[in-house]
Amino acid sequence: MATKRMAVQLEVHDCFEQATLERARSGEVRAHAEVCTASAETEASRCASGVLLLCASRVVRLVRPVAVPYRRGVRYGWEGLLQSPPHADELSDVLAALSVACELTAREVRALQVESTALDFLQVRSGLSLLSGDSQELQRKERR
Repeated sequence: MATKRMAVQLEVHDCFEQATLERARSGEVRAHAEVCTASAETEASRCASGVLLLCASRVVRLVRPVAVPYRRGVRYGWEGLLQSPPHADELSDVLAALSVACELTAREVRALQVESTALDFLQVRSGLSLLSGDSQELQRKERR
């Protein structure tokens, strides 16, 4: 059995995002939405994009972030795996989750391909985590 593909438009405001549904030889169905293809990526952009997608994955269920090497760059996106044949409700839920994930991250991942933006993002993220740690330490001291 050959691999089959189908494209579905996602419900994302102000931009066109599409999911690809693939039925693999193993029989499972993979729903995938690409948010960015980065060709001239820096270490800062790669790290910032990864951090953003992993943080977003904490709030979006049923799909996971993916970073796939592509020629001289990386393709960032989201994917969900479905049993074959998928039930209509299951397919609807995964497509909705892909829509939410793309809505939350597509513009941001694209913006993080600019090195200065990525560096600023990483600096703010590290500062926030340090502040969170500092406030937890202060709370412990106050309890004593």
